Amino acid sequence: MICWIASYPRSGNSLLQGKLWTYFRVRTIDEYMPMPPTPETVAKGQVFPFPFSAYQEVDPPAMSACPEWYYIKTHHPPREQEQPAIHIVRDGRDALVSYAYMALASNGKTTPKPKEFRSMLECLILEKRSPFKTWSESVEAWLGRPNTVLVRFERLLEHSKEELERVVSVLDAGLEFRDDGEEMEFSYLRSKAPHHYRRGIVGSWKDEMPADLEELFWTHNGATMERLGYPR
Repeated sequence: MICWIASYPRSGNSLLQGKLWTYFRVRTIDEYMPMPPTPETVAKGQVFPFPFSAYQEVDPPAMSACPEWYYIKTHHPPREQEQPAIHIVRDGRDALVSYAYMALASNGKTTPKPKEFRSMLECLILEKRSPFKTWSESVEAWLGRPNTVLVRFERLLEHSKEELERVVSVLDAGLEFRDDGEEMEFSYLRSKAPHHYRRGIVGSWKDEMPADLEELFWTHNGATMERLGYPR
């Protein structure tokens, strides 16, 4: 069996994985990192072997047919409609600002110039640099999928246990609460991989997204933002 842990990039997927580890001792398979990090990548601060990480090649047909549960992180649109999924969403402006910084950092630009940041952000809004479609296309694909529970990043930050109790109550995903887990806060994630986990706050776009690009974002994603109740 598979439970997809789905999101558009930089929407809080790792935070959700940390909470699933805290409350359920669930290890998540990252389909984009099937092998453990090397000492070199860890030393560079690019990735860190968090306790919630499992490493395995992803084979959805075989895993779906297996009685064992596999919890798989994905940023791709749904590939099937049967297996349960937890879909985490975040204000698209916050997600895209974070995505732009991460994309630049992965290219060695950990302190990008304003022009570089602006160019990357515009490309991501228009889906010229991402293999995961636009923010709204990604979100809408999961919102319309059956057997999928929506979790908001903003609420997960403040009310993680209540949100996960709600997930368990409506989704058959092999999850059972445990009371012996130590809370994994965003600050812990950031301390281990500062270039990967930046601010983790609500509304960071307000002092980082240029006004004209916020307008461009809203032109392409406004309907989904309004559907989810995010204010302009």
